[in-house]
Amino acid sequence: MPDQISRRELADLHSEEVQEIIGRAPNGLIRWGISSFFFVLVIFLVVSWMIKYSDTVNGSLVLSAFNSPKTVVANTSGKLVRLFAREGKNADKDEILGYIESTAIHEEVLQLSGVINEIWDAVRKDQWASISILPEKYMHLGELQGAFQSFYSNYIQVNTFLSKDIYKTKKLLLKQEMRNNDSLKSILNRQQEIHEKDFAIAENDYKVQNILFRDSVIAMFELKQEESKLLNKKLPLENLKASIINNNSTSIAIEKELLELEKQFMELKYGFLQALNSLSNDLESWKKQFLLVSPVKGTVMLSGIIQENQDLTVGQEVFYIAPENNRFYGQLLLEQTNF
Repeated sequence: MPDQISRRELADLHSEEVQEIIGRAPNGLIRWGISSFFFVLVIFLVVSWMIKYSDTVNGSLVLSAFNSPKTVVANTSGKLVRLFAREGKNADKDEILGYIESTAIHEEVLQLSGVINEIWDAVRKDQWASISILPEKYMHLGELQGAFQSFYSNYIQVNTFLSKDIYKTKKLLLKQEMRNNDSLKSILNRQQEIHEKDFAIAENDYKVQNILFRDSVIAMFELKQEESKLLNKKLPLENLKASIINNNSTSIAIEKELLELEKQFMELKYGFLQALNSLSNDLESWKKQFLLVSPVKGTVMLSGIIQENQDLTVGQEVFYIAPENNRFYGQLLLEQTNF
């Protein structure tokens, strides 16, 4: 077959002359190939050194919590006379962390504040008889003394009016008087009906006697007697009408007195509520100014070295309250250069 190589031809392929020609590569090709590879490698290294690619990009990151720590700020200048908080302490919402110096005794103001809250509860429930819960007249309220004196004056008036049953007793007496007057009015009305019937009978008798007199059956003397009887029947009827009018006037007077009593009580209540509201507002302002209070429930962190008798300034951050929080988010700012 033409595609098959003969043994002789295969032996000729492995002869020394053929092997010498095949096994010897041209020297120039080898030299130029190595040089070209080295040149390309140098160019690659130079280009790699010149072209820089940064794997670190500088920027600013602001890390925030969804429920970030809240600050407790001093709202007035003065000494920190009492410190209740410490680093890492758990605080409840509205818990007092410290006292700032005041001319008032803090414990007395807080006690008064609690009593005022109880009075507000009684007023909202319209339980005015329960407002007599002020244990004593407070004397060490400092900045609040004027507001308390105004409140205390109104308190004494309302409390006296209620606690000694002046209002309740007088109202009960007036209502009882009104019921008695209504009963008397009913009796007078029944008496009037009786006397009107009696007068009607006497009037008819007089008319009959008058007819007899015109017919000359009876004398003038007898007619005058009948007329006198008629007048005697009319007099008590007129007196009853006057009594009924007086009775109505008495009812109007009692109703007016009841209205005056209610008006007096309303005026006392209005003045008391004004003084109570004014004192409550002053108490809240005082507490915001002289108390350091936790705004939320969380862990207390001191803003620095905080100790008793330390001078605080207005706006100074004293504590941080870190609420329980496991969620955070960040804001990353990068320059467009190298981005």
